Amino acid sequence: GKTTAVLSFARKFHLREIAEAGPFTGDGHERWPVCRVGLTGNTGMKDFNRAMLDFFGHPGEARGTTTQIGQRALDCFLSCEVRVLVVDDLHFLRPRNRSATEISNHFKYIANEFPVTLLFVGVGLAERGLFGEIDSDGDESLAQTGRRTTALTLDPFLIDTDEHRHHWRSLLLAIEQRLVLAGKYPGMLADHLPDYLFARSTGHIGSLMTLVARGCQRAIRTGAE
Repeated sequence: GKTTAVLSFARKFHLREIAEAGPFTGDGHERWPVCRVGLTGNTGMKDFNRAMLDFFGHPGEARGTTTQIGQRALDCFLSCEVRVLVVDDLHFLRPRNRSATEISNHFKYIANEFPVTLLFVGVGLAERGLFGEIDSDGDESLAQTGRRTTALTLDPFLIDTDEHRHHWRSLLLAIEQRLVLAGKYPGMLADHLPDYLFARSTGHIGSLMTLVARGCQRAIRTGAE
C-alpha cells in the first residue's frame, strides 16, 4: 500500500503541475515534475544515477563515470523541471554495507544540488538504523538522512472502532468498483465478505489485494463470476 499511496500522490502532483505550467518548459523540453527510482539489494551510486537517467530514457546511462552520469541526471532534472524524486524500497539499504553509506551520502548531495523534494518509501526504516543518530559502526553519515526527513507512517486497517470499520468498508467499496467480473454487484465485498477478508489479510493492503486477485482468478476460471 505504501508504493501505491505514494504513486497516487505523485500522479496527482504530476497532473497538477502539467495543468498549471503546461507539458513543455520555457526552453521547449518535456516537463516531468516527478521522477521515480527503485532501489535493489545491491544498488550503488553509479546504479542509482543510471536509474535516474533510465527514467528519462537518456542514451548516456550505459557509459561514463559515476560523476559524469550524475551530471547528466542533474541536467535532465533541470531541463525537465523535476520537483519530486521518489525513492522506492529504501529498506534495501543496509547501514552496515559500504554501498548503503555511499548511497546515503549521495542522497545528501542530491538534496543540496538538485532542486527537488526527496520522497522515500520503505518498510521498517527506523528499525534498520536508517533514521538513528548513529549506526552500529559509529558512523553518523546515515543518521543525516533521518535528521533531514519527516517520517510519515502507514498503519494497517483496523475494525476495533466504528470509525475504523467505516474506513475498512470504504476501502472494500473502492476495490469493488475496480473489479472486472461479469456478475459483480454493489456490496459484494463490503457487505458479504468484510469479516472474512479482514481475518485473512489482518488489515494489510498487500495481503488483501493478493487475496482479492486470487479470488477473481478462480471465479473466472471456474465460471462462477
